[in-house]
Amino acid sequence: MQNLKDMEVELKGMQSQIEDQKAETVNMKAKIEKKESETEALKQSLENKDAGLEAQIASIRENIKKEEERKASEKADLDRAAEEVNASNSSNSSSEGSSSSSSEESSSSSKGEASAKSSSKAESSSNSSKNSSAAKPSASKTETSSKPSSANTGSAITAGYKYIGNSTYKFGGGRTASDIANGLFDCSAFVAWAYKQAGVNLPASTDALKGAGRQVSDSQKQPGDLVFFNTYKTDGHVGIYVGGGKFIGSQSSTGVAIANMESGYWADVYNGRVVRVN
Repeated sequence: MQNLKDMEVELKGMQSQIEDQKAETVNMKAKIEKKESETEALKQSLENKDAGLEAQIASIRENIKKEEERKASEKADLDRAAEEVNASNSSNSSSEGSSSSSSEESSSSSKGEASAKSSSKAESSSNSSKNSSAAKPSASKTETSSKPSSANTGSAITAGYKYIGNSTYKFGGGRTASDIANGLFDCSAFVAWAYKQAGVNLPASTDALKGAGRQVSDSQKQPGDLVFFNTYKTDGHVGIYVGGGKFIGSQSSTGVAIANMESGYWADVYNGRVVRVN
C-alpha cells in the first residue's frame, strides 16, 4: 500500500516536471520565433536599404551621364559658334582683299592714261596721285585700329568654357585676380573678361557695355554679339551670343553657363538689344 502511495507521489512529481519542461519549451519557441521575426525584419530592412542604395547609385550615374552630355553639347555649341565667327571673318577679309585689288587696278589704269597726256598735266596728275595714295593708307589704318582682330569674337566665346560648371555668380565679382582665379563673376565682368582674353578691352558694367559697339537688330545678331535682358532692371543682364538661340554668360543660378534665350525664363526677359563689338 505504501509502495502505491510512493509511486503516486513520484508520478505527480514527474508530471509536474514535464509540465514545467513543456512550458519552458513553449517559452523558448516563442523566443526563437520572435528572434526569427526580428531577423527577417532586419533582413528586409537591409534589402530595402540595399535596393535604395542601388537606386541612388543608378540615379547618380544617370545624372553624371546627363551632365557629361550637357557639357559635350555646350562645347559643341561653343566650337560651332567659333567656327561661324572665323568663317565670317575670313569672308570679310577676302572681300576687303578683293576691294583693295580692284582699287589698285583702277589706280594703275589712271596712271596709264595720265602718261599719254602732256608733261605738264602728267606732272600734275602724278602729284595728285601721290597725295591720294598717301591719304588712303592713313584712312585704312584708322579703320583697322578701331576693330578687333578677326579671331577676337571666336576667342571671346570660347574663353569662358573652362568656367562652365566650375564657377559661381558673385555680384560685383570678376574684377580682381582672386575672383577670376576662383571663377567668381557677375554678368558684365564675365563679358569684359572674356573679350579681354581676346585682346579687346570692354567696360565691366551693363550700362557701359550698351555703348561698347554699334547696335544691330535682333534678326541680324551673330556669334560674338552682346545680348541684353531686363532682369532686376532694364538691361540688368548681359551675355555673349553663341548662335543657335543660345548665349554664354554668368547667371546667378548657374554661374558661367550656356543658356537658351528662345524659351523659358531668358526668352521672357530678353529685350532684343544687340550690340556688335566689332
